[in-house]
Amino acid sequence: MKIYDVLGNEKTPAWLATEWGVEVDTSLRHAGGDNFECVELREIEGPAVYRVRVLDRDGQPWSGRFVARYYPSAPNSWPGGSKPDDIPAPPEAATRVVFGQTNTAGVCEFGLGGGDYAGPGQGASHVWLAEHYAGTDVVRRLGMKPNTNHRTISPTFRFVPAGITPPPPTPGGNGCLVAVLEALLRAAKGA
Repeated sequence: MKIYDVLGNEKTPAWLATEWGVEVDTSLRHAGGDNFECVELREIEGPAVYRVRVLDRDGQPWSGRFVARYYPSAPNSWPGGSKPDDIPAPPEAATRVVFGQTNTAGVCEFGLGGGDYAGPGQGASHVWLAEHYAGTDVVRRLGMKPNTNHRTISPTFRFVPAGITPPPPTPGGNGCLVAVLEALLRAAKGA
């Protein structure tokens, strides 16, 4: 997983934990099966939104994927009133969740409110991929930095079929040429 600050400098998980309190929980992955994995966390400045990107197995934007967000006062938006057994979600999100869907650029955005500031006891907002056929990582304790022009952490999830480790996405989002080169390299190696 790559981590970048707002200037594009690569950072460590320790920086992410001390500066933001954000953690990535892999407990909802399907062991040995298909998964959505968090491959990048990027600190961004701009509108007061959580911005989530979803990539397919080739690193291309994937539209129509359902993204879920939990926060303590979220509505009960599960169809039928509670989480189905075959959909991965944090336990606290069994009844409180809002859903979004990725656009043609593979991006889903959620608006932020006054309770979304990062810090101890705050920022209790989680995002993950709500897909019934694949596991997922959960990015926990997201929040907005006060006095930073709405600085947030933007996660990128990538679909990883069973038995494949994803290469990290390239900074700047130019994944098309990289994906083609990686596919050619895999083919040359017989993978």
